[in-house]
Amino acid sequence: MERKNYYDIAKFIAILSVIIYHVENYLIDNQIIYSFINTYFLSLFFIISGLLLKSEKSLQKGWLKRQAVRLMLPFFTCFIAYNLFIGALYREHFFNANDFADTKSGYWFLLTLFEFLCVYRCLIGLISRTSNLLIKILILFSPFVVVNLLCVFLPADISCWLSLMSFRRYYLFFAAGYALSNIFKGDNIENNKVWIVSSILYILGTLYYVQYVKSVDGIIDLVIWILTNFVGCHFWLCLCRRFEKNFSNPIVLNIGRNTMGIYTLHYFPLRCLQYLHDNGFINGVNLASTCYFCLSVLVIISLAYCMTILAGCNKYSSIVFLGKV
Repeated sequence: MERKNYYDIAKFIAILSVIIYHVENYLIDNQIIYSFINTYFLSLFFIISGLLLKSEKSLQKGWLKRQAVRLMLPFFTCFIAYNLFIGALYREHFFNANDFADTKSGYWFLLTLFEFLCVYRCLIGLISRTSNLLIKILILFSPFVVVNLLCVFLPADISCWLSLMSFRRYYLFFAAGYALSNIFKGDNIENNKVWIVSSILYILGTLYYVQYVKSVDGIIDLVIWILTNFVGCHFWLCLCRRFEKNFSNPIVLNIGRNTMGIYTLHYFPLRCLQYLHDNGFINGVNLASTCYFCLSVLVIISLAYCMTILAGCNKYSSIVFLGKV
């Protein structure tokens, strides 16, 4: 099957947004950038993961084992390496309670995606046995309800250890992507009329979210965030599909095809840059300047990409850091 470049372009936008978001969070502290990027970036990753998931492949023998190697091996390796690195850099204890919170030092994404795949593998048998479209959808989206109940009744520590808060926040996007690709058999997400409507809704939703909501602090905020992210994902995917030929250059596509490695490894140069700031090694620089902000993002994504390529050059580092067998 021919690879669709617009997915890689969308992943490039998503990983660039991740790094911009983290530079803002660690170094700049700009509420507008924080809120705007929060209307699409990680949701875009999860909906693409669902769109690219194929039922026939997931039923093959050893599929879940391969996904465990692809996701959980880099999760444990990078989680341990990162915390050892931070402990040595700041001369602190290598691990503390916060490292095992819902975010897992930033590596929750890998754990949560693997949890999605495990749940999906448990449900695929039930989904394939029924021909009723409504029942298929109810089965597919039922984990969202179950995990919300678990978050209410389970002790907070257990929910954090399993990253259940992240699960309930992003599962709908993964499930929606899978439903579009496998249940509704949608081969093309672009529709001019729908895109115009979603663009208007996304712009209005983003303006409201950035101006008034800013972050998710309650149920109403969460509903607004989910709706804005859904139309945001559709907007960005359609935009990438429409301008696929314009942005299909080697740099964009290669970064888009190496997003997992860049995601797991970008924390190292990011925290090095933060360390230089915290300890006064960079003086006389206006941290809020647009030029410096853009330069920081460019340096971090370039270093993370180079680290990913270098890790892929060796058989063992490719397995433990990138999950490639």
